Amino acid sequence: MAQVNYKAEIVIKKTVGLVFEFVSDIKNFPLWAGASKVEVISETPNIVGSLYKVTFSTLLSKRSVPVEIMEFKFPNSFSYRDNSKMIIYEYYLLQDGDDARVSLTCKLNDEPFSFSRAKMDKILPDLKKYLETHDL
Repeated sequence: MAQVNYKAEIVIKKTVGLVFEFVSDIKNFPLWAGASKVEVISETPNIVGSLYKVTFSTLLSKRSVPVEIMEFKFPNSFSYRDNSKMIIYEYYLLQDGDDARVSLTCKLNDEPFSFSRAKMDKILPDLKKYLETHDL
């Protein structure tokens, strides 16, 4: 059983459907999730099982991560797995009045979760900032 190693929540002033469509499109990661590039390895008709290579670049390094879609249930739940570290990122979305309440949970199957808390703490605020400042 996977252990929850990180959990965060935020309210975004957009509809759940719009937020879900944006978050669940891995090709949008460069717009909000710190990725520099996303390559499609394979996409399946039902989306679950689709594979991508997501690249993160800094001034000193470049790291590519294999990503697989694990769950896609419009408009409330979406998850993907970082196949390099076997971390599962789960997004749950609920309509909260006119806004979307977005929860992010990260799970790791075996070892203690190794991550930069500062980077993790930026994910949902960066998503909120992008979606609330851009017309989609």
